[in-house]
Amino acid sequence: MEKGSSVVCVNDKFPPYAGSKGEKLPIKDRLYTIRELTIMPEKGLAVRLEEIVNTPETYKLSNGGTIYFECAFDITRFIEIQSDIDID
Repeated sequence: MEKGSSVVCVNDKFPPYAGSKGEKLPIKDRLYTIRELTIMPEKGLAVRLEEIVNTPETYKLSNGGTIYFECAFDITRFIEIQSDIDID
């Protein structure tokens, strides 16, 4: 997966606190476009999507610290859609 890749959400089961600050979340079986690949603190590789832009917020980390960023979504929630169509 890379910036510009088309992906489908395959897992929209979020913990109860997800979206508690008004964040928009991806919905299963919907098509999205990767806007950015990033590393989520304490989670790993994640994506931000063209179709979902959230306002940066302050989030608490498990070590007691905080971080200010736009939420991103674990990359394993998505599968990439391959296009084999050539347009000449």
